[in-house]
Amino acid sequence: MNSKTYLEAKHERHKGPILRPFVLVFFALIALSACLGCSKTKRLPALEDLNLLLIVMDTVGSEHIGAYGKTPVGRNVSPQIDRLAAEGVLFKRAYAAAPWTMPSIASILTGQMPWRHGVMRPQNRLADDRVTLAELLKSRGYASAAVTSHMLLEKEYGLVQGFDKHWQVNQGLVHQNITSDLVSDTAIKWLQELFQEPQRPKFFLMLHYFDPHFNYREHPSFGFTQGYTGPFRGISKFTKLDRMKRSMTPADKDYIVGTYHEEIAFMDMQIGRVLAELENVGCASETLVIIVGDHGEGFMRHGYMGHTISLYDELIHVPLIFSLPGVIKPAIVTDLVHQVDIVPTLMDMSRHPGEDFSWDGVSLKTYLEGGRDLGLERVLFAELNFRQNLRKNAIIDGDYKLIHNISKNKKKLFDLKNDPEEQQPLRDKQSEIFKALSEKLARWEQQKKANNEVKTAPPRVKIDTEQLDQLKTLGYM
Repeated sequence: MNSKTYLEAKHERHKGPILRPFVLVFFALIALSACLGCSKTKRLPALEDLNLLLIVMDTVGSEHIGAYGKTPVGRNVSPQIDRLAAEGVLFKRAYAAAPWTMPSIASILTGQMPWRHGVMRPQNRLADDRVTLAELLKSRGYASAAVTSHMLLEKEYGLVQGFDKHWQVNQGLVHQNITSDLVSDTAIKWLQELFQEPQRPKFFLMLHYFDPHFNYREHPSFGFTQGYTGPFRGISKFTKLDRMKRSMTPADKDYIVGTYHEEIAFMDMQIGRVLAELENVGCASETLVIIVGDHGEGFMRHGYMGHTISLYDELIHVPLIFSLPGVIKPAIVTDLVHQVDIVPTLMDMSRHPGEDFSWDGVSLKTYLEGGRDLGLERVLFAELNFRQNLRKNAIIDGDYKLIHNISKNKKKLFDLKNDPEEQQPLRDKQSEIFKALSEKLARWEQQKKANNEVKTAPPRVKIDTEQLDQLKTLGYM
């Protein structure tokens, strides 16, 4: 069976309806692409003429990347990423599918929401019949490799299906060691070996950097935690951190966020090494770089230190940057976009974009060619189905966001423009905006319910005692 037939067979086994709001925006983007004017656009090369470097930053919300303008004054957290953003398109309002690693990365790689791809809880795995970006690029002749650094991206969880090579570089089960340098070391070695081949294909390289996830390790050379002598230094178990959070002083919180920023800074430095290697092997000008966060971190903004528990913006508002210097013009886009847009964007760039794998996202190609907002009205969704008593959905529509706590049957509406930290829910349940968002979210929830009634249960991974201990240490269980 050739690759195309193989993908088509996989598609037929899980074909489903595409969400109507996404489809309408997709056709609107196509229509508008003809209206931007040649003087303001630069046509992108075909996907098959480019290499692809996809960098997934674990537990990095948009407010913790310098280019998004919210990091502390004088704290140079992410100079390499900021430089890349200055050369490419930075999406100011990009959202994650879910507030934790597995469902978000599955959405990044499939272009589908968690309710469709089925990876919603720690025991779930991505089913073999799901079509991933690696498989789509394999059918186009790409050589592919993934370097990951957390047990939830081990092969048995299914997220790396389709890659020619996969390295898992975490040391031991519990995240006690720094791994960003190992991710970059492995990536650089693979690139060097690949570029020694006389008949080298285009490549797809995915790098997953886990260090910004708890537990946070100090990197003294960055100087973000100098002078702290309090009780939060060296905490390695999330249960202990969560237990101590009520006694946290402002100095304690500054220290914790400082260590987190040092982890991001170290990761950023290691990302810079990979970007430099693209220059060294001579492929930087033909390599599309995409940087995305899988989710953010709570830091007590809503009474919680970690993630996996809510759909507030500190957990689902993520960085998204596309860079191809000399081709993609620098721009900042403030229209709403989503993690599930990455795969449709790449397939829209392909010479063979015809496959329809029921993506929930839309192509962002017009933004990359036009370099400006399109002013489209778009509705985004995020979801949390971590366990039976922890289920939530969210809808983002313009400046407003509605969070539905299904488990408690409660809804909260926020004005993100005037209350970006979501501290003051709007109380008027009879307002037109509350009714409108409630109706839109209810339709989406009904579609999810109808789909789940006919879909087989997602496959499960058997978690052993050691793996369970790691999940508890990281705050997942």
